[in-house]
Amino acid sequence: MTSKLSYINLIRQRSSRRSYKPEMLSDDIQEQIDEILKTIPAGPFGTNPIFRLIRKSMAADQKIKLGTYGFISGAQYFVVGKTVSGTEAFVDFGYCMEWIILQLTGLGLGTCWLGGTFTRSEFARLVNLYEDEVIPAITPVGHATEKRSIRDRLIRIGAGSNHRKPWSEMFFNGDFNHPLTEVKAGDNVTVLEMVRLAPSASNKQPWRVVQSRQRLSFLFAANSGLQSHVPGD
Repeated sequence: MTSKLSYINLIRQRSSRRSYKPEMLSDDIQEQIDEILKTIPAGPFGTNPIFRLIRKSMAADQKIKLGTYGFISGAQYFVVGKTVSGTEAFVDFGYCMEWIILQLTGLGLGTCWLGGTFTRSEFARLVNLYEDEVIPAITPVGHATEKRSIRDRLIRIGAGSNHRKPWSEMFFNGDFNHPLTEVKAGDNVTVLEMVRLAPSASNKQPWRVVQSRQRLSFLFAANSGLQSHVPGD
């Protein structure tokens, strides 16, 4: 079982990779991935997203072309997840998929969250998607190339992937008029730093956290303002 310290290291280590060596994964690695997908922990709301390892050759055999609009190159494998539609189900999906991605990072494999840049209809044909189910996101998985492609570097520059918002823009003490410092965060300092490093669409980091008497309230920074999302201890 991965320790708390190991998760911290994996979160710091992980970065999105879009260019892959076009080689097959060893049988041992594939077995380890299958085991990961069989042992996913329960999400906070108890829904059960399902994930499957898809080989590009499987799709070709069925005359299915797995498209990622040019964002991913060389990848021969994808982890595809499906769940029912709904806010709580999506939170569980995100929780479980990030857990999978950290496990894959621990195996030395590259990954990249894809939420909109893939052809859902083609991937849906390979995971027996039911009418009440959706595919919120997928990730390629494989051995990333040593050097990032020019397109990959441009995407990272455009998204600001090498930069994260400072604490003063994300975390607050009591109200939004008082930024939370790492000193005042106390026992929450490590978990909040992991939140700061977490991936997000286009690296927008839309979440905000208000600490009050060691209680953390999570909010979503929508275009119209901050909306309460998941308060917790």
